[in-house]
Amino acid sequence: MPELIEEGSALVGRLAPEGDVVSYGHLGDGNLHFNVSQRPGTDAAAFLARGGPLEHAVFDLVDRLGGSISAEHGIGRLKTAEFARAPIPWNCR
Repeated sequence: MPELIEEGSALVGRLAPEGDVVSYGHLGDGNLHFNVSQRPGTDAAAFLARGGPLEHAVFDLVDRLGGSISAEHGIGRLKTAEFARAPIPWNCR
């Protein structure tokens, strides 16, 4: 978890400088919410435009670290492309 937070935060700094990492969660059972919120006073359009590449990089980081993606309330339609891109389906790990 510390490696994910550290490396993920560095990714946010490089790929979405308008963002702040907000990570919290269920560390006792190995789950983490890794969210990125727009910093007040920054350009919303620029922040939103960086979402796809940032999400891609974070999913790759999770995969490299041997983690998986889950969703308490379902993945919804916004994440289906990332799930389809994964070499091994996330839910099969």
